[in-house]
Amino acid sequence: MSVGISDALLCFTNSEINRLLGLCEHVHDLTTQLREKSDYEAINQEKVLTFDRIAADTQLWRQKLDSYKATIEEREETIANLKKEVNDLQKRKQTNADFEDSSLRVQIATLQNTLRDRDNEIKHLKLTLRQVRDKLIPGQLSHDNRWRSCSEDIGRNLSIGKSHRSSSPKKRCTSPPVRDDTLSPPLDVEYLKTKIRTLTDRLANVQQLLVKRDEQIVTLKKVHDKRWLRLKHLQKQYRSVKDELQSYTDDELLQKQTKNDYYYGKAIRKTRSGCSVCHNQRQRKQTGTNRKIFKQEDDDNIWNEVTKLRRENARLTNENLSLNEKIDLQEVEINEQTIVIDELRNEIRLLNDKDEKSQLKTSSPSINKSNDNQQRLIEELNKKLYALENERTCLIFEHERLKTNLDLCIDEKQHLIQQKKQTTDEIKRLKLRLLALQDQIHKLKRNNQPINKKTSTNTSSTIKKRIIKKKSKKSCLEMLLDQNQSSTFIDDLQNESSVLYRTSPPKFDRFDINPWRRQRHRTCSLCDNHTQASLMKRKTRSSISSTVPKRKYGPLKKNYNNKIRLASSCHHDSYSHHIRKPSIPSTAQKVPTRIGAMRRRIEQLEMNLADANEENEQLTQRLSTTLSRINVIKTTNQRLINECDKLKTDHFTQSTLSGQENRRNDSVNSDGGENVDNLHIRLKNTSFDAARQRKLNKTLQTDNETLTKNLQSLTDKLTHTERDVASKRSLIENYKSRLSELETNLNRSNEKITNENDEERLKSLTETMEKLRVSVRISNNQRTKVYKR
Repeated sequence: MSVGISDALLCFTNSEINRLLGLCEHVHDLTTQLREKSDYEAINQEKVLTFDRIAADTQLWRQKLDSYKATIEEREETIANLKKEVNDLQKRKQTNADFEDSSLRVQIATLQNTLRDRDNEIKHLKLTLRQVRDKLIPGQLSHDNRWRSCSEDIGRNLSIGKSHRSSSPKKRCTSPPVRDDTLSPPLDVEYLKTKIRTLTDRLANVQQLLVKRDEQIVTLKKVHDKRWLRLKHLQKQYRSVKDELQSYTDDELLQKQTKNDYYYGKAIRKTRSGCSVCHNQRQRKQTGTNRKIFKQEDDDNIWNEVTKLRRENARLTNENLSLNEKIDLQEVEINEQTIVIDELRNEIRLLNDKDEKSQLKTSSPSINKSNDNQQRLIEELNKKLYALENERTCLIFEHERLKTNLDLCIDEKQHLIQQKKQTTDEIKRLKLRLLALQDQIHKLKRNNQPINKKTSTNTSSTIKKRIIKKKSKKSCLEMLLDQNQSSTFIDDLQNESSVLYRTSPPKFDRFDINPWRRQRHRTCSLCDNHTQASLMKRKTRSSISSTVPKRKYGPLKKNYNNKIRLASSCHHDSYSHHIRKPSIPSTAQKVPTRIGAMRRRIEQLEMNLADANEENEQLTQRLSTTLSRINVIKTTNQRLINECDKLKTDHFTQSTLSGQENRRNDSVNSDGGENVDNLHIRLKNTSFDAARQRKLNKTLQTDNETLTKNLQSLTDKLTHTERDVASKRSLIENYKSRLSELETNLNRSNEKITNENDEERLKSLTETMEKLRVSVRISNNQRTKVYKR
């Protein structure tokens, strides 16, 4: 009764909540339509309709609450009845307290004493009855059949069944069980022992069931309280919607009276509290501070955001309520399932006890044959069930293994993601190093500008000679490639600063005969050495140089600015005169840079991917084996069901036999039918467990598919990164070759070209350098896009 009432309550409350949610959505749609409409008469009509609907809903709510209270009262009555039954069982248990409190040995001793006394009394009664019958009717009864009624065992026919109890006393007298006097006392003791044990087990099982019923009642009470709170929450939402509608109507009336522009801030700003049953409303007055705040923030955008947030809050609360309801329903179902499982276990125990009793009984040969056949069938079915249970345990273990493999795959995925993050961090560090090198180059340029001005005024003869010692300055790529893998970022910066800020050599080393050691002061093509201001200076210089006439007026009439530019570009002070080191061979001689480390990491990632693929193949093989086993279990279940059907048909055929044999075999057949039904239920349970394991295996297959997809995506990303690294290497080598060629060309041009052709060649070189910078920037942008993807 309690389960049926709980199901009715659950259906009732779910229907009510769905209706309330439908009302909330309907009200929300009405509010949107009211904002769009401009006819106030239509709004008033819709208002009237909504209020009529609300009144009808309130009446329905009252009716439903009355019915809900009635169900609660019925439930309390059932609880009271259950409590009474519990008290009665406890009283009955107190009557059997002597058997429960004393130990088994004491019970056995007392039973043996009572049985001895009983046997003595029976013997004494036999003797007295013999004497009486010999006196009354001598010579009519034989010696065998004389005391057959006296040799009947007391309580022997209790376990046969209700069919024998309901039969007439004449039948009992005509066909009593025959037994010897020698076997009666020990068998009676064993029978009483088993009877006491079964009674104690039944009492314990009933107590456990009552405890679980109490727990179920407690859970139902909790669910009831939660639903009551949810109903209150829904009533609050209903009141808030009603208050908003009434605020709209009041604002319409005010607008008709004042004929001012209408805006929705007023409607939302009003807060009213009212009861859902009675329509008495009380308006709350706002404080002066809040009014000032709303005057400052009285915009449509703000109020729209507020309404959006309120709607989201209401939606989230409704979702939370629905989730809590689902959780409560699952708890109730779990309790019911546990109770059903315990009941089934008790029935199985009863069946086992009956089987033990049937073994102790001595029956006719025909009954023994039928019992033996049925017991064989039952044993075979039990063996099959045992095999199915073993397979089920194997499947459970395999399911746990698959779970562990899934966890391992997830860990490997996280490890790959961490490695990817590390590679991105290293790329960022390299970019930061390039930026640091750019800053150092800017500082060097700033330090060289005033010195260049001094040399332009004082060294007019040096312009003609052009045989000056240059500094052996490296490019940014060379310095990055020359760095060792073990050096840290700070050590690299210190080394770079020590290379860049060296002291100038003595004056007698300025003029060197070797022209290949001379290097022009230049910038790096990969790093942006100049800021926006320096770029603007270059543009202005190029514009000035383009406006000045070049060769029309001859070499003597050139602009003074061009001389300064030539002096600053071709000649430098003693600060920048050092011996130049070759760039390309130095990189070839040293240890492989971080590009080699990246290669190693990519190889490790490929190995990890190969291992993951192998594990995925193993998992797919295991899944295929589990599916095949499930199919085998299906076939076995079908065979067992067919066998059960055959047994039922056999029982029906046996019912058409003679009346005497059917009467004798009624009790045995009923027990066999119950056993077959229980076995059929067990088979259904095993089939249900197999279906559940199929679902779990399907979920595992989906998880494996997602993992394989993720692994494929990671492999694609790794291939993209390898391609990017190869393209970067090729670009770096090309830029190195171009830079070396440009340097050689510049050195040769410094030796051969005269003052007249310097400007044109410098322009061409600057253009080529700018093109290279543009190409480098484009490549950097492409790299950033690839990394973002």
